[in-house]
Amino acid sequence: MKDITVFTYLNSINSSKRDFLLEPSCEENIRFSKEYSPMVINTFLSGSIDTLMLANEMNISGLDAKKQFTFLINTVIRKKRFTRWIKPAKDKDIDVLSKHYNISRKKASQYLKMHSPDQIKKLHDKYNELDALSKGK
Repeated sequence: MKDITVFTYLNSINSSKRDFLLEPSCEENIRFSKEYSPMVINTFLSGSIDTLMLANEMNISGLDAKKQFTFLINTVIRKKRFTRWIKPAKDKDIDVLSKHYNISRKKASQYLKMHSPDQIKKLHDKYNELDALSKGK
């Protein structure tokens, strides 16, 4: 049997409507509890306008993973959905602080609060000049 991933569950909810919980294989149910992540499933479903409210209800409901899967597989309309994973935006100020102090982005976001806009601008100018010099060679 092929590996079951979160995308297998998403495909089942969105289009194939294959209910893994009704299949007699006990191994499938054990794998379900390990592989199925309600947070990831709800994040992907929230990226589509027609499943946004269902994903929100699942976040609020407090149902366990098996009940959420059963609900979603029976209520989501069969349709191919392509949703990108939402990533945080890059912050150039945090990047320049991270580069300047040689620290992580998380730590740089804390440092950002301790710098004035003028100090950040000077750091940007400094690294822009260094980049220009290194490209000129």
